[in-house]
Amino acid sequence: MRPFESRCTDGGTLVLDGRVRAVFTDRTGEPPDRNFSYDAGDAADVSEARNWAAALVGARVDSQVWCEQVHGARLARAGSEQAGGPGGEPLPGTDALVCAETGIACGVVAADCAPLLLVAENAFAVVHVGWRGLVAGIVVSAARSLRNVTGADAGTFTAVVGPHIGPCCFEVGRDVADSMARVAPRSVGGETSGGRARADLGGAIRHELGAFGVRCESVGFGCTMCDRRWFSHRRGDPQRQALVVCRVERHGG
Repeated sequence: MRPFESRCTDGGTLVLDGRVRAVFTDRTGEPPDRNFSYDAGDAADVSEARNWAAALVGARVDSQVWCEQVHGARLARAGSEQAGGPGGEPLPGTDALVCAETGIACGVVAADCAPLLLVAENAFAVVHVGWRGLVAGIVVSAARSLRNVTGADAGTFTAVVGPHIGPCCFEVGRDVADSMARVAPRSVGGETSGGRARADLGGAIRHELGAFGVRCESVGFGCTMCDRRWFSHRRGDPQRQALVVCRVERHGG
């Protein structure tokens, strides 16, 4: 396992480790407020944003695969056969992608849910994790699929949980709290003054990964609802940021 290097760039945070290049986008940079969701904003602007991110991580703009994102647990293999043209077409019904090819940009969008990166020696996974996907088992499914694809032990994987809503702002009803607690008992804290529970989505994801043997690295992202560097659905933003990842060609020994 090699540690990730992370650095701020125009419009996001680059994460690299010699196996992948990834960008967790934010609202900074030029143009500001890049939106990655076709459900909000001008399609040409979204396509331009996705092409910018694909190029930033080292992929051709015509080699993109994106999740449709339905808050479920369906995962798909992503490669040259699935890659769409510039702007990227989504794979229907998917909330996670596993890719073992170099040069393919794989993306998920989010705005309070967590974009999750899992990296193995010869493949990676990108995952969109909200509370529904968490409860449906998408975190473990992605880690298990990556293990099946690579044949490697999960203890050799590395994960980064991207910017998401924090327990400071993630207030949920008792039904959601009970569902999350069944997955990760310590992910639900005390009640708010309004009688709702505080939930720790990131903590629940890290619990699931740790139980599977995957090591998480901290990049120091904040809460999407507190910090206006990111879009937040709960704050009323229709736009979405993205996680875009490409496996890089390795040279030499």
